[in-house]
Amino acid sequence: MLTSLIGFAAMFFSGFAGLQQLGLFSIVGLLVAALCTRWLLPPLLPRVALAGGDRFAWLPALSKRLRALRWPLLLVSLGACVLLAERHAGMWQDSLDSLSASSPVEDARDLRYRAEVGVPDLRTMISVRGASLEQALQRSEAATRVLDTLVQARTLAGYDSPSDLLPSHALQRSRQAALPAADILRDRIGVAVAATNLKAQAFEPFIEAVAASRALPPLNPDYYAGTVLGAWLNAQIARSADGVTVLILLRGATSVAAVRQQLERAQLAGVGMIDLKGDVEVLVAQYRQRAMTASLAGTAAIFLVLFLQLRRARAVLSMIATIASTIVITSAVLLLAKHQLTVFNLVALLLVVGVASNYTLFFSTLPSETQARQRTCVSVLLAAASTFIAFFTLAFSATPVLATIGLTVSTGAAIGLFASMVFSADS
Repeated sequence: MLTSLIGFAAMFFSGFAGLQQLGLFSIVGLLVAALCTRWLLPPLLPRVALAGGDRFAWLPALSKRLRALRWPLLLVSLGACVLLAERHAGMWQDSLDSLSASSPVEDARDLRYRAEVGVPDLRTMISVRGASLEQALQRSEAATRVLDTLVQARTLAGYDSPSDLLPSHALQRSRQAALPAADILRDRIGVAVAATNLKAQAFEPFIEAVAASRALPPLNPDYYAGTVLGAWLNAQIARSADGVTVLILLRGATSVAAVRQQLERAQLAGVGMIDLKGDVEVLVAQYRQRAMTASLAGTAAIFLVLFLQLRRARAVLSMIATIASTIVITSAVLLLAKHQLTVFNLVALLLVVGVASNYTLFFSTLPSETQARQRTCVSVLLAAASTFIAFFTLAFSATPVLATIGLTVSTGAAIGLFASMVFSADS
């Protein structure tokens, strides 16, 4: 129970909210199960002998025969270590996709649909900072002029800038000033319709509308209040105590590096790139390091608990060999199957340590009495079977994260049971 609690406690201290909830739920469930098993079940169950008599006598005999595989299993473990060391550089997947609750096929389909309907890719955007909304909009207009050159060069399919819906007051005033006065507009219309059957007087409403536009106050965000465009505009404008940030969303960027390079070359004040995908990958890598630290601490604590319980050199060596071979072989199998491991594999491996430690705790201290030895082997086999079935079922979950945890623990449970039997006690 303690070794399992340590494994779940490491999940709780991993720093990832979902795994913290799973770890806390498992800790509470395990404590309640242990208390019920110790204090509620014994009075309710009759004292009966092991069902089937010598039906399970083959289990201790099998464990004894499997000891002949100690050196071959150590060689396999050594080969797994070599594989892990060889692929260590690219072994871990820290991409944003590893945290996604959807499958790679669904992610690819989502990206394809977004590209077809022209929805911006929210993983990469441009931030424009200003002391006020007016300054931020003016700077975003300068940035869009750079983006226009990238669109023309087909480096960028397009972009969505708040300044398209809400130009700066300065740009609005310049556009209003560019509108011709009423008398000038009448003269131009007269020249344009002179050789036609159109009457210049028919354009008077248009001339009046242009004159009215020259005197209109500039647009502001309130103009779009209560509309879909207003909601979209508010999502792209972030206000804070020290200024305003405007977000420009990109569409179909063939090279994010080229966009970044072009903006840096323009040296625009307050303009920068936000690479959410890259930033999240840095966070995932940092989280993985934290999870690795928690896993190592949990493993050390499990070793300490088992050492205090066993207190025999041969049993301790059996325990170390079982857990070490289980972890490296499980990791190598997963790496060969998936090509890369995620942070969820790492945390699940700590559960494998707790599971394997349970098996080796019994097999490294097998009693000499035949019936007691047989009961121990049957109990461990039943526990291993229930663990394997539960997590193997989880491996078929439609949620990739749960499937990853299920596949890791079910694989580790099977390998851990085999290794614990191979390195079982000689007595």
